[in-house]
This record gives sequence, structure tokens and C-alpha cells, in this order.
Amino acid sequence: MKMLSTKWMLVVAVAMAGCAVQATYHSKNGRAYAQITPRAVILDDAEAKIVMASGGQVIGTIEGRGLTVTSSVADVNDRAAQVAAEEGGTHVIVAHAEMVEYAWENPGVYDRRCRRTDDGRECTSTFVPASTTTYEKPSGDYIVVRVPPQQWGMLPPELQPMP
Repeated sequence: MKMLSTKWMLVVAVAMAGCAVQATYHSKNGRAYAQITPRAVILDDAEAKIVMASGGQVIGTIEGRGLTVTSSVADVNDRAAQVAAEEGGTHVIVAHAEMVEYAWENPGVYDRRCRRTDDGRECTSTFVPASTTTYEKPSGDYIVVRVPPQQWGMLPPELQPMP
């Protein structure tokens, strides 16, 4: 099977609890890895040091983002953990996660409403001034790590992936 490029891309939009999340995987070395866990373990910086010292190897990165305002950083983290596992990763280091604020400019408009009367029609016009609508969506960057199964026993129980 021929690889399409050294940068594999997996874009998945999944409906989860009323929200949609997109996660894109980028391989570091172009290799395809077999899935060895159903869900990668999400790590903070201190836990990442332990995993890397136990033989963890970086195999890629993930860019994740929520597609709706009902998405949360936790939703993006969860999807990144699923995609990492599908791509052969056992752990995901959260490099950066935040809520990104977006603004939408609503132009000022005239609202004209008319109604029929016995004498014809009566119209009123009102001006609705310009306004700004703001909303937030989550975004995150992740580092995908793979620890070979024979080295899982070196990890503390809370950092061991599910077989």
C-alpha cells in the first residue's frame, strides 16, 4: 500500500452530546501504526515526562477544534485522544488548549413594518443600530506519543493505556 504523503490527515466531524469536533492528525515520520488501545491517555506536562522516560516516542501531532458553540475544551481533548489511538498512539500531551473568541459584526438596518388600515396602510420605520455578537469555540494542539505495550508496566497504573 502506497502512502499518500508524510503528512497524513484525518478529519472527522463527530456529533457528541450536541456538539461537533474536528481533529486532524499529522504524522511525524509518515509511518502507519497499528491501533493498540481504544483511547489514548491524556497527559499534562508532569505526566508527559514520566511517559517519555518510560520509552514514549513522539509519532505525530493533532490539531483539534470545536465546530459549534456547544463544544468544550474537554470535547476536543476527548476527540484528540480517540484520533491518537486510531493512529497508533497511546498517549496525548496537551500542548495548548483554549477557548477562541470570535466576533460577528451585525450591520445597522432599518426595520419597516406596515399594516393595513381603513384609510390604506400605515408604516413605521425604526433603525436597529449596528452591533457585535461574540461567541467562543474550543481549540487545541496535541502531541501524540506511542509507548510499546511491553513497556506499559513501567508506567504508573493511572498512566497505563487500556489494552
